[in-house]
Amino acid sequence: MAEHHAALSALRTHPLANRLFAFGREHNLDIRLVGGAVRNALAGWASLTNNTIDLDFAVNLPAETFMALAEDAGFSVIPTGLAHGTVTVLDGTDKAEVTQLRYDLDTDGRHAEIGFTDDWAEDANRRDFSINAIYLDGDGQLFDPAGGIADLAAGRLCFIGDADRRLEEDYLRVLRAVRFLSEYPELDMPSEDLAAIRRHTQKLVSLSSERKTSELVRIFSGAGVDRAVRLLHSLSIDRLIFGASISDTFLSDDTSPQTASPLSNSLIAGWFTQAGLASQLALLVSDPDRLAQTLPMHFSLSRKQQRALVANIGYLSDDASAAALPLDGDDWQKSCFRLANIASFAYLHGCIYGTYQFHDSRMRQIVHFVPPICPISGQDVIMRYRVNGREVGVILDRLTNEWVDSGFSLSKSELLS
Repeated sequence: MAEHHAALSALRTHPLANRLFAFGREHNLDIRLVGGAVRNALAGWASLTNNTIDLDFAVNLPAETFMALAEDAGFSVIPTGLAHGTVTVLDGTDKAEVTQLRYDLDTDGRHAEIGFTDDWAEDANRRDFSINAIYLDGDGQLFDPAGGIADLAAGRLCFIGDADRRLEEDYLRVLRAVRFLSEYPELDMPSEDLAAIRRHTQKLVSLSSERKTSELVRIFSGAGVDRAVRLLHSLSIDRLIFGASISDTFLSDDTSPQTASPLSNSLIAGWFTQAGLASQLALLVSDPDRLAQTLPMHFSLSRKQQRALVANIGYLSDDASAAALPLDGDDWQKSCFRLANIASFAYLHGCIYGTYQFHDSRMRQIVHFVPPICPISGQDVIMRYRVNGREVGVILDRLTNEWVDSGFSLSKSELLS
């Protein structure tokens, strides 16, 4: 990976990283970058810009002592997790997490009781994957106690040491592994590690909805989402936490255009990754009604996402919706107006399941459609027809439909005449 020396140098000389390394030398501290920033620089996966880089440091010093020294040196420090040995250092818009070297005293798959150490190898051994346990010091030296550099070069996503033990420490690593394979399509996981994950999928039910939701959002946003979706099914994660199987439509890894998963189409996959969790799940599963019943038990959805899920499933439950509100013809704007917030979902669903042939240009038209404003209001109806209550809405809906049917051309006076 010699070609990535420039990326490692850029990481090491990032303004905040450079300040912290200089601070470490001044106070005779061993402070090292670790985790995603080092991994991505080595692999050439991420641009190192000040607003996208995540800086995670490990230090051989108690967090309280580090915090006091750093504040004396002019750093702004927040005690974000002192009980776990973590503080956050701020420098303008940049921030870095700094964590004391630690190890697990006891774990139950959801929480960990930790102890502190000065042994870098011991700190590495409590991490999840070997590629996340590569350390970089201020002189540019790499420390790789878990063999992450070789795994990264070979495109292997491997648990550190015994995979079953790593999963018993934190059950969320089941989803975290799928997420890494989605975010980094260059990686593959050895069969023995996948087998260990399969042995632990049932443990996901014990985790908080917030933790599972966070991982799933990232799984469905990755460049390798096609493979990740198939993996969620093969590991039985879909039946466990979605309450329904992923549709067979998504499960083929055939490269033939006639039988391949729709997510093998990079354009469709791109729109899918932007669709939002409620829409993604409604698109994926074979039984959306069952999804609506199970989802609240396992995931944390905002009110907006909950409303979107209800609207999406309502559309799918109406067999006549696609036929009555076509989005592929000349009248697509009328359908788009009537479908409102679920128009892009309806078109993507139709393309995935064969109602429409996908056209990126039409998808863009639907997404960027700005609905015209109807020239009449409820007050106009009250004044013209002298009605109140539910009758106002009934008449307003009828007149709005006439206006839409006219291609949005009828004027207020024409509608009320």
